[in-house]
Amino acid sequence: MPIQHPAMRSFALAGLLWLAASGLEASAASTINWTSCASALTDPSNDSPAIQCADLQVPRDYTNVGAGNITLKLTKLVATSGPSKGSILYNPGGPGLSGRSQVAGYTGYEVSVVTGGQFDIISWDPRGTGETLPYSCFNSDTDRQVLEAKTPQHSNASDTALGQVWALRTVFADACAVNAHDYGDLVGTAFTARDMIQIVDGLGEDGLLRYWGISYGSILGMTVAAMFPDRVDRIVIDGVLNPKDYYAGLDVSQILSTDAAFAGFFKGCVASPALCPLAQLGKDANSISNQVWQLIDRLKYNPIAFGGNLTTEYFDYDVVKSLIFQGLYNPVQFWPALSIILHGLITNNATEAVSVYSQFVAVYPPTFPDRSGIEAIPGIRCSDVSLRTKDLASLTPLIQDFYRTSKIGGDYLPPAQPLICAQWPFQAKERVKTDWNVNTRKPVLFIGNTFDPITSLTSAKNASSGFKGSRLLTQNGYGHSSLAQPSRCTAKYIRAYFTNGTLPAAGTTCQIDVDLFTTETFPDVILSSPGNTTKRAVPQLSDDERLRVAKRGLDPQW
Repeated sequence: MPIQHPAMRSFALAGLLWLAASGLEASAASTINWTSCASALTDPSNDSPAIQCADLQVPRDYTNVGAGNITLKLTKLVATSGPSKGSILYNPGGPGLSGRSQVAGYTGYEVSVVTGGQFDIISWDPRGTGETLPYSCFNSDTDRQVLEAKTPQHSNASDTALGQVWALRTVFADACAVNAHDYGDLVGTAFTARDMIQIVDGLGEDGLLRYWGISYGSILGMTVAAMFPDRVDRIVIDGVLNPKDYYAGLDVSQILSTDAAFAGFFKGCVASPALCPLAQLGKDANSISNQVWQLIDRLKYNPIAFGGNLTTEYFDYDVVKSLIFQGLYNPVQFWPALSIILHGLITNNATEAVSVYSQFVAVYPPTFPDRSGIEAIPGIRCSDVSLRTKDLASLTPLIQDFYRTSKIGGDYLPPAQPLICAQWPFQAKERVKTDWNVNTRKPVLFIGNTFDPITSLTSAKNASSGFKGSRLLTQNGYGHSSLAQPSRCTAKYIRAYFTNGTLPAAGTTCQIDVDLFTTETFPDVILSSPGNTTKRAVPQLSDDERLRVAKRGLDPQW
């Protein structure tokens, strides 16, 4: 059942009356006025008629609608193949990614291509991101940077790292309690779900939600489906988190496949030695893997410095494990570069190790202004979850469970999730109340990768089992979400689902269409699919531009 505050009953009723009265035929008048994005772009010369922008006023506080409004910033990539058949809302995850820059860039075209170019693709700045209640807990970027530089990225980086992370996350949470108190309880996922329904109503189409959400976007999609099951037309939940674990703050299941994904990196390396210098170091994947793990263990106590630039020439346990974890998200973009770095470190070749390191740490200006800091990540996630404690010892069983579950990701996620969320000063004003047995108006399509490093296939299976009539499509590939590696098969099913509601048969598995190490791009493969009708090809982007958009597609981690 939808969750309704008394003040929202009239809104929810209005959203249902048209269903009974019109049989889905009538459309409300659009209240969203789309215009050129030129004035909103950080670089107005990048303005394109294919990209449009709009503002939408929504209640600041859905539990107190008299408290005024906030402005949602929207961006639309118009349909590329004939007249639009409607709009698909897209959320790239995080939480903390605004979405607008992605829709205006490479990812927007990927989504358009996969869906057949027949729909407008829309994204927005969710609460706490971009320009919508932008989350910021520090008085200056310097304060933020100093704190992050002091905080180990892995809770097992040294014998004292766990205690350091806990204490420094206390500092982080206390800063947010002071500087974000005006909006810290207004950025939770339930309010963002209500914002989505406001967008749907403002579009003036058929009043139904079409949506594709990735990673945290899967939580957002499942939340809006649980709150407004009668508004669901087509929802794709991709790169799936387990909603029960997420909201409890106990999401160990997300890294069940991380180590298997890392094993695939070595398997792909041996199969493609021309793109993977690591293949020179051993006769098989196991021997190469052993050398990399020896390197990781050695760096824990003996970091390597090749020069005076701490950004690109210093390698320790924190740095290298973070590069590996980041690299696992996107094989097409990062696996060859990751191989070069690891080979350079093992062979003590400074030139090689440093040559591509900047690809992982480069900072690119956003397409649209983004006034939120890294605080948006815990600001949204931690206000959602119920886990709270002031006692580090009480978290020991959970931390140990992370360690046992994944050697690569097990000590990377605690600093980003339980060690900060347990101390978070805000709880979202509304949290979805459901047992996650949801009966939506139309069935939901779930998609999970066999070797997703951060949203396991197990999580996808568990989540799908709670949505009546839903179907799980398995993509037998690596990386985070179905967009990490191209699969014509997956694209075919997504397109059919959005076009006419067709679901794949139970148990369907799609294969990917590239090698694990490859130079082929996602759109190049999908555009060559039989029956593709997209008339406008994906723009030819430079390597830097492709990398920039790929990095935006990652869930930001600390």
